[in-house]
Amino acid sequence: MFTDCRIYPPGGFSNFLQSDTFANPPDGNENSHFVGGGLSQSSFSPQYLGATRTPFPAQETDHIVNDLDAEEDEIININNDSRTDKRLNWTVPEDIRLASAWLHNSKDPVDGNGRKADAYWTDVTEEYNKTTETSRKRNRNQLKIRWDRSKKPLSDFHGCWVNASRVWQSGMSDDKMIDKALEMWSSQNNGKAFNLLHMWKVVRGEQKWSAYLARLKKGNETMQRLIQLKWQIWI
Repeated sequence: MFTDCRIYPPGGFSNFLQSDTFANPPDGNENSHFVGGGLSQSSFSPQYLGATRTPFPAQETDHIVNDLDAEEDEIININNDSRTDKRLNWTVPEDIRLASAWLHNSKDPVDGNGRKADAYWTDVTEEYNKTTETSRKRNRNQLKIRWDRSKKPLSDFHGCWVNASRVWQSGMSDDKMIDKALEMWSSQNNGKAFNLLHMWKVVRGEQKWSAYLARLKKGNETMQRLIQLKWQIWI
């Protein structure tokens, strides 16, 4: 699943440098959701954030989670990746079980190795379905798609939390720090509330999640260098 963390521009690096993808020179703030990049303390001062009401995340109940701007997964045979027309919405407990299954499988597949990727997600699916009632079980494809759709908002929010921690380094409880991070995330997403807090609480602080974020940051830095090189050549 780490294939999306490596940056390969369409057509190769040489075509990327010759393309007209970017109409204006970069200002150094693209993809600021990655950990350690983009957000400055001046952009989100305590005074600014205090003027914004904290958006309420999804409550940690059995309620449906509507957060990824995507259609619900379909009810399908857990032993078959084919699709049918019926829909099966995701709930908060199901998201939590998915995040836990992702964490508890010790290693992700090697980049670009499809066989190992399939084997890895087969193990995740087996663990997930062990504690899932029959009518709510899902197959490998459903779980992988849900996780792939969740990674970006999760990493976005984690970046907000890191930046909030830098601004308010002491004298604030963990809950208050999370509230500030929620305000940051909402301000970057047109006032939309972050509804995957239940998943983030599962992965935060875990070594596997930290390693994923480090690879994500490295990929972002690589892309930034390519963008800067493109504009140096253009100038």
